[in-house]
Amino acid sequence: MTSVTPLPPEVQCDTSFGGGAVYIFPRRDLGGFRWVGLAPIAGGCVALAFLAFWVWGFAGGMVQMFGPWGALSGLLILPGVAAAVGGVLLGGAISFGHAEIHVANGVIRYGERIGPIFWRKSVRRERIARLAVHSIPRNEQRAQAGLARRVAEMAALKAEVHQGKPRWLAIGYPEPWLKAVADQLAAEDALDVAAVAAPPLPVVLVESPVRFGAGDIDRFEKPAGSLVEHREIPGGFTLVVPALGVWRGSAGLFLFSLFWCGFMTLFTGGVGLSLLNGKMPAGGEVWNFAMVMAVFWAAGLGMLLAAINMGRRQAAIAVAGGQLKLIQLGLFGTKRREWLLEELATARIGKSGMEVNDVPVMQLHIVPRDGKPYSLLTGRDDEELEWIATLLRQAIPPQQGGGEQ
Repeated sequence: MTSVTPLPPEVQCDTSFGGGAVYIFPRRDLGGFRWVGLAPIAGGCVALAFLAFWVWGFAGGMVQMFGPWGALSGLLILPGVAAAVGGVLLGGAISFGHAEIHVANGVIRYGERIGPIFWRKSVRRERIARLAVHSIPRNEQRAQAGLARRVAEMAALKAEVHQGKPRWLAIGYPEPWLKAVADQLAAEDALDVAAVAAPPLPVVLVESPVRFGAGDIDRFEKPAGSLVEHREIPGGFTLVVPALGVWRGSAGLFLFSLFWCGFMTLFTGGVGLSLLNGKMPAGGEVWNFAMVMAVFWAAGLGMLLAAINMGRRQAAIAVAGGQLKLIQLGLFGTKRREWLLEELATARIGKSGMEVNDVPVMQLHIVPRDGKPYSLLTGRDDEELEWIATLLRQAIPPQQGGGEQ
């Protein structure tokens, strides 16, 4: 086996796990702040209780009105239940959880364990391009105190894959611990004892700037797994940004819209059967109910179209001849924009206004010196957006006699 950094005593390794290994981290060192996790646990439990009482009354009324089909209205609470359960799991991870990484047969399974619950994901070894340990620069750590200092001393272990979003294997532990585990995972025969030997993975240490919102993060290397085509041309460069597809490109909106429209299909069918059986109320109540149904259908179809558009969008960016030109192709047509480079202040990533699991969905912002920013490439990987923004910023001439907008 390739020589690797020994594990610290705080990280346990069980090599009897199905021919592979299990790396078990301790609970994170949050001190008394770990009890902050009780707040989302309590909030999630209260939300679940409220949803239970609500669905009991609402679905009961719908059953009386439409018969057994009315019980389908109870499915409306599923997004709320998912959010409440997510809050409970998040709080449990903060107060009581710890990270685990399971390695066997060339597959890494990683996640949080809260007592008997192991919330995990997986990635195959051949998909990994490199392992990176991200930490906050030391000068930032010295400027912190209390909980902020504890957080600043934490690092994260990330697996960058050839195609797709990076996988965060463990978050919130000291850099030396994660570096040692990364060395173990990157060893030539550590991931598959019985399989054909694979080349070692590169392990890098990255000092990540502290970022709590939009900003100008310089990233000069193309991220591993990015499908953007970058070509140098005389006097500039071009970027061809392919579509991500509806599953990746819609940031979860496509799946949610399918659930919404599927539920509306079942519910509308149940209402139709009740109408045919003469169980629907007569008079204005029918029309009022029909208008409400139309609003729900419009919302579902609108989300579905928006998700398809996000997944099918393509873009081309060209910097040449002192100009920046953009072309975006989507479900609703083609958009073209162009500026003189001297008309631009900067390019950066920023929030799109959408969130997935309380995490902002980012996009690229082209910021002119006069006027509002122009946004595009919503939902692409943050690292890919940072790289594209860095390329554009390098091409924009600095302002004379003034600061950046």
